[in-house]
Amino acid sequence: MGVSGELADSLNHRKWGIDGGIGLRWPRSARSWGVQGELLYTIRHRSFDDEDVGHRSITMTYIQATLLSRHLLRSAGKHRPYVVAGPYVGWRRSSDFAPGGIVGDEPVNPADVRATEPGVILGLGSDLISGAGRASFEARFSRGFVNVLDDSAGIDGVAYTFALLVAFTPSR
Repeated sequence: MGVSGELADSLNHRKWGIDGGIGLRWPRSARSWGVQGELLYTIRHRSFDDEDVGHRSITMTYIQATLLSRHLLRSAGKHRPYVVAGPYVGWRRSSDFAPGGIVGDEPVNPADVRATEPGVILGLGSDLISGAGRASFEARFSRGFVNVLDDSAGIDGVAYTFALLVAFTPSR
């Protein structure tokens, strides 16, 4: 997860994240335009150096719903590239420090992480068609519309992520 603004100065080390969930695409056939909806469980990390405790990280988990427009660039053959774009809304499930709790001089407080995070996703992918089904590989960029922290925290910064997704849909 990346962050912008003042928050990037405070949480100055990027860390990994992971998304997992279910998605539906309509129409299922190889039509030029379609809609893709997903419900994902996401984990995001950022870390910082604390003078008293050492290297620490903040972990945030969300339930994220997406509604993406999907456009096939080529609808014939075994290799079918596509683009996706659309909004998402994430609902915070938790936000915690590791190791330990609050000691008083952290750059952010986990309780200040905003409860909802709306944003936008842009992606480029490809379906690989075989007799067994369809494998999808997708690269995405997502960016939040609001600051990660509540306005009362006084620290500006929106979240952005780069993600690689892999999915498999068996043949009927």
